[in-house]
Parts: sequence; structure tokens; C-alpha cells
Amino acid sequence: MTADLDDPTAPLPLSRFAADARALGESDFGARHGNAFLLHQGDFDPTRRPIRPQQTMIMGRSELPPPGSEPAPARASEAARAMGSLRVYPVKHTGRSPFPRIVTVGRTKNNDVVLQDVSISKFHAFFKEEEGQFLLSDGESRNGTFVEGERAPTAKQGKPMLLRSGNRIKFGALEFRFVTAKELVALARQLS
Repeated sequence: MTADLDDPTAPLPLSRFAADARALGESDFGARHGNAFLLHQGDFDPTRRPIRPQQTMIMGRSELPPPGSEPAPARASEAARAMGSLRVYPVKHTGRSPFPRIVTVGRTKNNDVVLQDVSISKFHAFFKEEEGQFLLSDGESRNGTFVEGERAPTAKQGKPMLLRSGNRIKFGALEFRFVTAKELVALARQLS
């Protein structure tokens, strides 16, 4: 799934933030784009895109990559190419979700962060910002939400998980890196 300017739910390439990263200070950048982001390497597999209407596919544990499995470190030129293929999802309220105090994640277009994959529930998880910190809870999804390999609780199960910049987050079978505006600005500046 590549960034489509006509689709407000599409992810953005990291290069889209390069000009603002050079021109704006961190607080102005955050005011324009948000204070937190999800980064995903490359595009999603188009064969895993849900067909409407469709129930969430239940993923077996063997189908999910083991926690902590990451590709081997790349050389400098490969790293630059990889950085250019990062897809960015701002973690901010868009007005599509009916919940103004949380940022919702799910596969339907009424979520703030839309992830069109068969392992993602219609309403999968949600972020909450409190005193400049981001918290994450699972939305009773079929395939779970994980932070650094640990399952995030639902609102009924306990307190949400506190996120730190650089945390690995998995929604179903999709893995992301959670970063703050400061880290995204640094990445975007490296790209340019």
C-alpha cells in the first residue's frame, strides 16, 4: 500500500516529512504532524488486504514471527534505501473515529490509524496521550496487540502499557516501531 494523496488513511513515506524536518523546530513539527508515529518497513502484502465484509482472520502462533526476530544489520547504502521505504502512520486523532480522547487503530476507515490486513480487527487497539506520554491498550482484538513481545491488556484487564520511543509494537501479524516526533525528525533529516 503506497501513499495515496486522495486516501487520508494511507501511510506516508518518510520522505514526505523531510522538508518540514529541516524547516521546523520540534514543537512546530509536532503541532503540524503529531507527537507520535508508527513506522512500518515497506508496503503491506496486497493479498492480505481484507475483502468486505470479512471477519478477522485468526492467526496461529506459528504464523506470527517470533518476538525479537529482526533482520540482520544492513550496510550503509542498504540502510538508506530501507529508510526510504519506511511508511509513517501519525498517531493522532483524525476526526474519523467517534472517540475524541483516544486514537483508534483498526482495519475499517472509521479508525484514526487504518491498517488494512486480514489479521487486524475492525477496532483493534487504541492509544491515549496523558501528560505527554503515550499509552496503548488492546481493543479486545482477535490477534492481540504486543509491545516488545508482551501482550497489551484490554481496558477491562488492567492499566494500558506505557510506550517509549523505539518500542516494537505488533498489531496482529503487522510489526511497527513507535517513535516520537523528535526521532521522526532525526530520521527524516538523515534521509534528505
